[in-house]
Amino acid sequence: MNFGRRSGGKVTSHSPDLLDNPDIATESLLAVNNLDGLTQIGGLDQAGREMLQGKLFTPGELLRQNQLAPDASSLSDVSHERQLQLFERNGR
Repeated sequence: MNFGRRSGGKVTSHSPDLLDNPDIATESLLAVNNLDGLTQIGGLDQAGREMLQGKLFTPGELLRQNQLAPDASSLSDVSHERQLQLFERNGR
């Protein structure tokens, strides 16, 4: 993936095959979690980073096993910023 030398880009994917691209550095991967309506995005947790650095698994393999998680220390407290309940009707 080449977004150019002067600009950056972000790609989101549920594709394990896309994550296994060797040009994607481990440090550039972000993990996303949804917990009680709060979306958490952060760098990979220590366990994920160690598995990738030790070449025990690829990012795609970790995604298939649901083992990509954001590092809790990199998350901000956004508990007051709840997601909108777009698909609820009549307050339910």
